[in-house]
Amino acid sequence: MKNLVLFLFVFVVGVWVTEGQQPTEGPSEVTKGQLPTEGPSEGTEELTDEPSDNEDGNSTTGESLAAWTTKRTCRVKCFKTKSYKQSRRTWCGFLRRCTKYSLKYTRYSTTCTRCCKGWTGVPGRCRDVNECRGKPCAWNARCINTAGSYRCVCDRGYTMGRRECVDVNECRRDPCGKYGKCSNTIGSYKCYCRRGFQWNGRTCIDINECRRRRVCGRYARCYNTPGSYYCKCYSTGYKMIGQTCVDINECLRNPCPSGATCHNFPGSYRCACKPGYYFANNTCVDYNECKYKGRCDHICVNTPGSFYCLCRKGFELFKKRYCVDINESSNNISVNSGIFQVFHSQNTPHT
Repeated sequence: MKNLVLFLFVFVVGVWVTEGQQPTEGPSEVTKGQLPTEGPSEGTEELTDEPSDNEDGNSTTGESLAAWTTKRTCRVKCFKTKSYKQSRRTWCGFLRRCTKYSLKYTRYSTTCTRCCKGWTGVPGRCRDVNECRGKPCAWNARCINTAGSYRCVCDRGYTMGRRECVDVNECRRDPCGKYGKCSNTIGSYKCYCRRGFQWNGRTCIDINECRRRRVCGRYARCYNTPGSYYCKCYSTGYKMIGQTCVDINECLRNPCPSGATCHNFPGSYRCACKPGYYFANNTCVDYNECKYKGRCDHICVNTPGSFYCLCRKGFELFKKRYCVDINESSNNISVNSGIFQVFHSQNTPHT
């Protein structure tokens, strides 16, 4: 009888131990930094019910991070083994719960837990692993630690390729503007402005050369143009030689009429008539000195460019202009009598 009781006790304990054993393989880990895909697949199950409270009495929520999908469901790989019996809520005999930082698998009365990927410590006291300390990102990227994972952010001038940060060709968006040439560099670019333009930090802008002092020299005015400038003499009496206005000697082309003398001066010229003439209507006109009284005492005779005085009979010329009585009384004037004295005088014309 005792042997029978001992046999039954050993049998029951053996069955209980067999049922309490954990599988030789663990559940598959969720890829770090990624959430599992939605929908069940072969060898997996999906629980859409909210997870139950954990053993400590704390309510489990979506803070389980890597263990939860976007639909608040938890995934774990089950193992198709004949020793596992199906239960009401699971397909392969495990009742799975997601705690805050760890995955918990329960088969009947036996519970096994582990920290989720990206967390470390003992179950129930899992803490986030700072993966950035190991410098997992490339040299041209910076690491940002996240709860249970990390991410790499490319430096300025780079963009994320398939596996690493690759250079961005900024020249494709024409950052240098219409008057600049872009040269792409590793992680950046350079702008080379055309001659007459300068970089203002954003684009190539025109240089106003006319703001410089004495760009065009004397007698000239500066006119700014995109990328350049030009000088123009402000008077027609000058011509541009290089960047300087030089006086034109107009007298070389004989601009004055016959009988006039040309006088050149800066920026222009002047025609001067000979004594006894004045300039009018681009010609020299004789100045009629006799139209003004007082030129002669008796008679004034105008000549081209000059005049002369005559005295009546009985008078003689004094100082080429005045008539003096010679004690002869005669009121008749005869040009052919030969008694007239003539004075020829040249006067400077009035202008």
